[in-house]
Amino acid sequence: MALPLAVSSVVLGAVGLTVPVLAVVAILLAIGGFALDPRHAPTRAFALLGGMLAVVGLASAAIGGFG
Repeated sequence: MALPLAVSSVVLGAVGLTVPVLAVVAILLAIGGFALDPRHAPTRAFALLGGMLAVVGLASAAIGGFG
């Protein structure tokens, strides 16, 4: 259950590089996936990657303007 959440956070995090709203959703999915199974290494890796992509997307949107 946790791995699909973490994988979807990576996908939405990548899309969130251009759409800030999806970056917020990616962060929530990454937190949810990590919270459900923090000891499973692939889940942890995907959750961290998705969260990092989302944070980069939000930072670039904040610097470049939301819109």
